[in-house]
Amino acid sequence: GQVRYRLLNHLEMFYLHSDSGVLYLRDVLIYNSQSSYNLTILAANSYTPLSSDALSNTITVQVLVTEYFMDTPPRCTQDTLVLVLEETTPIGQPVASYSCNNNDTLGLNYSIHSYNSTLLPFYLSTEGTLYLEEYLDYDIGERFYLLELQAKQTHLPFYSSSIYIHVIVTPVNEYPLVFNETLYSISLSELAARGSCITSVLATDEDSTPDGRIRYAILAANDTFSIDPLTGQIYLISSLNYNIISEYNLTIEAIDQSINP
Repeated sequence: GQVRYRLLNHLEMFYLHSDSGVLYLRDVLIYNSQSSYNLTILAANSYTPLSSDALSNTITVQVLVTEYFMDTPPRCTQDTLVLVLEETTPIGQPVASYSCNNNDTLGLNYSIHSYNSTLLPFYLSTEGTLYLEEYLDYDIGERFYLLELQAKQTHLPFYSSSIYIHVIVTPVNEYPLVFNETLYSISLSELAARGSCITSVLATDEDSTPDGRIRYAILAANDTFSIDPLTGQIYLISSLNYNIISEYNLTIEAIDQSINP
């Protein structure tokens, strides 16, 4: 048969439609006054008086009142940040931190993603601190990262705010210069023409530019030989005389272009 409903308590705040069982709110809920209501609802056969216990049953419906906030997005300490990190920055080191203030006592979730790289060497703590998680490598890795650090409310309406971080990786002069030979030895006729290239030296550096750019020089004063500072080619610039000097020992220096050689 047809069932009818009746609300037995808290009638000042709620109204229950007797036929449909739909519950309505009569007045404004105030969280600070009462945060929950336990409503007792009677369901009875329509042929039975609602006041009778026969052919009826009751159920308790709990209504929880949530606190209302005049929500606005979280307010962060800054909108953008530029970080300059050397490629030898230690793993696990905090490289940036930011804080965002919510306008209530509920929390914020922090997240990070990149606009130009899928593999990030960074991780973000739950408090909003950015750490270096993997080694940076100027020579073979990314030299620039554009990161978005987001603070998002953990409750409706889930407002969020972001800080954009520009990370610039700078090179470090990590690798020593190495000549391809430890000793260069050549035989040269005293009739060799001035201006001719008699040999060349080569040094390598695993650093990328500018630390990997090499310049060459002959140490000590010398008016017989010269060296091309870029190619390492050695030239004869004056005539040889076996009877006067039969052997020359040249010390060649290779220097990279780092500001900290």
